[in-house]
Amino acid sequence: AVATVVNSVLSPDEVSRIRVDCAEATVELTHLYGHRNEDWVYTPRRGLVDEGRVARWRAPAVDLPSSHAAQLGGLLDAWGRGERPPGSGVEARRTVEFAAALYKAAFTGRPVLAGEIVPGDAFYEAMHGNHPDWSPVR
Repeated sequence: AVATVVNSVLSPDEVSRIRVDCAEATVELTHLYGHRNEDWVYTPRRGLVDEGRVARWRAPAVDLPSSHAAQLGGLLDAWGRGERPPGSGVEARRTVEFAAALYKAAFTGRPVLAGEIVPGDAFYEAMHGNHPDWSPVR
Protein backbone atom coordinates (compact mmCIF):
# COMPACT_ATOMS: atom_id res chain seq x y z
CA ALA A 1 0.00 0.00 0.00
CA VAL A 2 1.03 3.58 -0.63
CA ALA A 3 -0.31 6.30 1.66
CA THR A 4 -0.40 10.06 1.31
CA VAL A 5 -1.32 12.38 4.17
CA VAL A 6 -1.74 16.12 3.63
CA ASN A 7 -2.58 18.55 6.40
CA SER A 8 -2.74 22.16 5.32
CA VAL A 9 -3.82 24.65 7.96
CA LEU A 10 -2.12 27.40 5.94
CA SER A 11 -4.05 27.04 2.70
CA PRO A 12 -7.47 28.62 2.16
CA ASP A 13 -8.96 25.11 2.06
CA GLU A 14 -7.50 24.20 5.50
CA VAL A 15 -8.47 20.53 5.29
CA SER A 16 -6.61 17.32 6.01
CA ARG A 17 -6.50 14.61 3.38
CA ILE A 18 -5.57 10.96 3.68
CA ARG A 19 -5.33 8.64 0.69
CA VAL A 20 -4.25 5.01 0.86
CA ASP A 21 -3.88 3.09 -2.41
CA CYS A 22 -4.08 -0.67 -1.89
CA ALA A 23 -4.27 -3.61 -4.29
CA GLU A 24 -8.05 -3.91 -3.97
CA ALA A 25 -9.15 -0.32 -3.40
CA THR A 26 -8.28 3.30 -2.78
CA VAL A 27 -9.40 4.68 0.57
CA GLU A 28 -9.71 8.45 1.00
CA LEU A 29 -10.68 10.91 3.71
CA THR A 30 -10.98 14.68 3.49
CA HIS A 31 -11.97 16.45 6.69
CA LEU A 32 -11.83 19.64 8.69
CA TYR A 33 -11.62 19.27 12.49
CA GLY A 34 -12.90 15.71 12.69
CA HIS A 35 -14.52 12.86 10.81
CA ARG A 36 -16.87 9.89 11.11
CA ASN A 37 -17.15 6.63 9.18
CA GLU A 38 -19.42 8.24 6.57
CA ASP A 39 -16.62 10.63 5.60
CA TRP A 40 -14.35 7.85 4.27
CA VAL A 41 -14.58 7.06 0.54
CA TYR A 42 -13.77 3.54 -0.69
CA THR A 43 -13.15 3.08 -4.41
CA PRO A 44 -12.79 -0.60 -5.35
CA ARG A 45 -10.36 -1.56 -8.09
CA ARG A 46 -11.83 -1.93 -11.55
CA GLY A 47 -13.26 -5.42 -11.96
CA LEU A 48 -13.85 -6.13 -8.28
CA VAL A 49 -17.37 -7.55 -8.22
CA ASP A 50 -17.62 -8.75 -4.62
CA GLU A 51 -20.32 -6.29 -3.50
CA GLY A 52 -20.57 -7.85 -0.03
CA ARG A 53 -16.88 -7.32 0.58
CA VAL A 54 -17.05 -3.70 -0.57
CA ALA A 55 -20.14 -3.12 1.59
CA ARG A 56 -18.24 -4.41 4.66
CA TRP A 57 -15.41 -1.94 3.95
CA ARG A 58 -17.92 0.89 3.90
CA ALA A 59 -19.67 -0.14 7.14
CA PRO A 60 -17.20 -0.58 10.02
CA ALA A 61 -18.70 -2.11 13.17
CA VAL A 62 -18.18 1.04 15.24
CA ASP A 63 -18.61 4.69 14.27
CA LEU A 64 -16.43 6.53 16.74
CA PRO A 65 -15.97 10.17 15.71
CA SER A 66 -12.36 11.32 15.58
CA SER A 67 -11.18 13.26 18.60
CA HIS A 68 -8.58 13.20 21.30
CA ALA A 69 -11.34 11.82 23.53
CA ALA A 70 -11.72 8.82 21.20
CA GLN A 71 -8.15 7.81 22.01
CA LEU A 72 -8.73 8.18 25.73
CA GLY A 73 -10.83 5.00 25.86
CA GLY A 74 -7.88 2.81 24.84
CA LEU A 75 -5.70 4.48 27.42
CA LEU A 76 -8.22 3.95 30.22
CA ASP A 77 -8.86 0.35 29.14
CA ALA A 78 -5.13 -0.45 29.32
CA TRP A 79 -4.85 1.16 32.74
CA GLY A 80 -7.87 -0.84 33.89
CA ARG A 81 -6.10 -4.04 32.84
CA GLY A 82 -2.92 -2.92 34.60
CA GLU A 83 -1.06 -2.68 31.27
CA ARG A 84 1.11 0.06 29.86
CA PRO A 85 -0.97 1.88 27.23
CA PRO A 86 0.21 1.56 23.62
CA GLY A 87 2.13 4.56 22.37
CA SER A 88 2.57 5.88 25.88
CA GLY A 89 5.28 7.70 27.73
CA VAL A 90 8.04 9.47 25.87
CA GLU A 91 6.79 8.25 22.47
CA ALA A 92 3.35 9.71 23.03
CA ARG A 93 4.77 12.98 24.33
CA ARG A 94 6.89 13.38 21.18
CA THR A 95 3.86 12.72 18.98
CA VAL A 96 1.70 15.29 20.78
CA GLU A 97 4.55 17.81 20.78
CA PHE A 98 5.03 17.30 17.02
CA ALA A 99 1.32 17.90 16.38
CA ALA A 100 1.36 21.02 18.57
CA ALA A 101 4.47 22.26 16.74
CA LEU A 102 2.68 21.90 13.38
CA TYR A 103 -0.17 24.06 14.62
CA LYS A 104 2.12 26.58 16.28
CA ALA A 105 4.21 26.93 13.11
CA ALA A 106 1.06 27.37 11.03
CA PHE A 107 -0.41 30.00 13.33
CA THR A 108 2.81 31.93 13.98
CA GLY A 109 4.51 31.55 10.60
CA ARG A 110 7.83 30.53 12.11
CA PRO A 111 9.74 27.28 12.71
CA VAL A 112 9.17 25.50 16.02
CA LEU A 113 12.00 23.50 17.54
CA ALA A 114 11.66 20.21 19.45
CA GLY A 115 11.37 20.92 23.16
CA GLU A 116 10.14 24.48 22.63
CA ILE A 117 6.53 23.83 23.63
CA VAL A 118 6.65 23.70 27.43
CA PRO A 119 4.34 24.74 30.29
CA GLY A 120 3.54 28.42 29.87
CA ASP A 121 3.46 28.20 26.06
CA ALA A 122 -0.09 28.74 24.75
CA PHE A 123 0.29 25.70 22.46
CA TYR A 124 1.14 23.52 25.46
CA GLU A 125 -2.40 24.01 26.76
CA ALA A 126 -4.33 23.88 23.46
CA MET A 127 -3.53 22.93 19.87
CA HIS A 128 -4.93 26.28 18.70
CA GLY A 129 -2.83 28.21 21.21
CA ASN A 130 -5.77 30.58 21.74
CA HIS A 131 -4.71 32.25 18.51
CA PRO A 132 -7.21 34.91 17.37
CA ASP A 133 -7.57 33.28 13.93
CA TRP A 134 -8.72 29.98 15.41
CA SER A 135 -12.43 29.30 15.46
CA PRO A 136 -14.37 26.11 16.19
CA VAL A 137 -17.20 27.35 13.95
CA ARG A 138 -16.89 27.60 10.18
